[in-house]
Amino acid sequence: MTDARPLAFELPPLRAISVAIPLFILAVLLQPSVSARTSRRLRLALLVPTAVLGWISPFRWRIEPVEFAITANFRWGIFSPYFLMLAVWFGAMGESERKNELAWLGFDGKAEKKALGVEEGSTGHSTATKEDGNAGLRPRANGTLLAPKPRPVSPLASPALSLVSNSSLNDQLPTPSPSPPVDPVQPPSVVDAPPSSVNVPTLTSRKNATRSYSQRHHPLRILLDAAHLLSAMRMIGYAGGPRARDLPPAPKNDKTFFRDRLLAFYNAHLVSSACLALQVLDRDGILASYLSYILPHDAAVFVSATLARLCIGVSLWVQMKIGFNGFAILFYLLHRGTNAFLDTLQAILPRRWSEELTWRSRFDVREYPALFDNPFSKMGEGGVTKFWSARWHFLFRATFTSLGYKPTLALSKRLGVPKRVAQLLGAFVVFTLSAWMHWQALVSARYNLHPSPAGLAFAAAHSIPLTSIYPPPSTSLSFLDRNGTFVFFLLQPVAVFLESLWVALTRKRVSGWAGKVWTALWVVVLGQAVVGKSWLALGLVHGLPPLHLWSWHRFVLPTCSLAPMPVFMR
Repeated sequence: MTDARPLAFELPPLRAISVAIPLFILAVLLQPSVSARTSRRLRLALLVPTAVLGWISPFRWRIEPVEFAITANFRWGIFSPYFLMLAVWFGAMGESERKNELAWLGFDGKAEKKALGVEEGSTGHSTATKEDGNAGLRPRANGTLLAPKPRPVSPLASPALSLVSNSSLNDQLPTPSPSPPVDPVQPPSVVDAPPSSVNVPTLTSRKNATRSYSQRHHPLRILLDAAHLLSAMRMIGYAGGPRARDLPPAPKNDKTFFRDRLLAFYNAHLVSSACLALQVLDRDGILASYLSYILPHDAAVFVSATLARLCIGVSLWVQMKIGFNGFAILFYLLHRGTNAFLDTLQAILPRRWSEELTWRSRFDVREYPALFDNPFSKMGEGGVTKFWSARWHFLFRATFTSLGYKPTLALSKRLGVPKRVAQLLGAFVVFTLSAWMHWQALVSARYNLHPSPAGLAFAAAHSIPLTSIYPPPSTSLSFLDRNGTFVFFLLQPVAVFLESLWVALTRKRVSGWAGKVWTALWVVVLGQAVVGKSWLALGLVHGLPPLHLWSWHRFVLPTCSLAPMPVFMR
């Protein structure tokens, strides 16, 4: 029995993101108002079903028609491993990590400084009394506070716990902190964290003392805090997040933020559309045909393929910027809309009810610096290590750190492995997780992919070559084409090791033009030759219509260039 249904474009149904519900419940259970025992038991009970649901979502629900939507479904499929890892991290998180890694520290310490009674223009000595538990705190020039040196504690005690008390932890709001100093050999997007110099619970308890109990434990506030935790992929402002100085400069105000994010959104779309157009032209042999007018045929084919492979990395880079800037703008508008809604409620509700709505949604532009810190223009500064640990995004940093890097360090310590070797092993594990995420995205996008009668009829009606639609089966590809993702990412720790060896022998960091060339060889040249070639062979741009069938929507409307046939065709 043949499938006679015509091609129909369909987005995944809402149940495709049903994993957000148990993930949100896990985020609620991580709030400090939930007791440790209740939180632990319920989170463990939710761990497995949430992980399974996150894993299967991109396999069960995809953009249709799937045979023409490999490009778009790859972007959707990257979240399958992330949802799984987030479920494991949230579900298995220990109480120490829950109370310390998720503590909200803020950005400049002004609120804490005010809470501690430090006057503007003072000499820097706190006026807080010993009863407040804040004696000896010194404000930095940037407003953050330095705690006095802690007294010696048992080597078995957690460094972070040596600074805290159980009573103050109960008042912490886990809603978004700078990380500790970067080690000379730092793995990608992870940090080996020493204890914070700020007495987190003391400051938070003083700040929360000004709030009423009902405000701190209001159900709506708890839900908003949980939503914030779930959406803060970079964990900026949380105790377990990156340091402010490791991030690009934040916008100065809301107006600058909105303008910069909107411009970056459309600029990234233009670059993305150009890259996809070049990849499609190479796929169909048109680019090589044009280049053959000025180059020998073999050289034209080589240049065409090289440009297409380079565009893989560039297009992925800018498409991540499209997603980040789009969601940042959306969060800003939601913030404004939430406040407008609360203002309306406060105006129409009786006074005894409206008093509960005096708080407002707070949008801090410092929470939304640019996603990347000039990774290519600053490529030589710090080499491959710095490229991945500071220049690239921090989106999966928290999950990679908690599930890969820290357990590797802990196990290595038990086995007596030297710290430097343990750090390199941790980097290897993190890069393995990254390789798996990207590889799995292509697996889910290609899952159960085969020619359908509707697809074949559509291709024949529009004279579209089948080679433009259907990638070759994996079994016909070489080992490198099938596994280029793992080859590329698992070679990056080799570069990290060689750089650490260089630093140890010469006491010099990788920098200058030599550093640029070195980093470009490992990231750009190796990337296009291995992972770029692999992704194109596996069909990353198969299913997109030939360029002469593109409508104006694909060039003008962001993300529409990823839409499968027959959407937005001439």
